[in-house]
Amino acid sequence: MTRNTPTDAHEFRLDDDRETTVSIAEAMATIRGCSSTDLRPLYHDVDPTLLERVGSRSSRQSFHFVSNGFDVTVHGTGTVRIESLE
Repeated sequence: MTRNTPTDAHEFRLDDDRETTVSIAEAMATIRGCSSTDLRPLYHDVDPTLLERVGSRSSRQSFHFVSNGFDVTVHGTGTVRIESLE
């Protein structure tokens, strides 16, 4: 299987007042230039509970997943890296 090379990378810090899943979905939508409701819901590709746990900054772990044409890495430090695979 050939993996596309990421062409565009974006990094941001999670907001303590927002859910990790919402922040990531909105970031993806901003990058794509659409509404977050136009994207496939993240729960189809990743367990939201796990994503919230890693994004809570109480974890030193990182979590990686692919969704909506993006390669996403969530770090327990509160940073997220989103790379476009298209």
